Amino acid sequence: MTIVLLSWRRPWIGGIVFIAVAVLYATALARGRLDWIAVIAGPLFVVGLLFLWSWRQTADVSTR
Repeated sequence: MTIVLLSWRRPWIGGIVFIAVAVLYATALARGRLDWIAVIAGPLFVVGLLFLWSWRQTADVSTR
């Protein structure tokens, strides 16, 4: 919840944190369980990508 609140105004924070948590989970906690990685780390990674995409879109609009 805290990550989402911090990312409300600064989406790059959410992008970095969510992707980092996904990678951390996939490498440290899932221990080769591809089904766990897909179900838990996959959505976290996608959310991180969406935050980064949102940040990029906002940056493009402000430079026009």
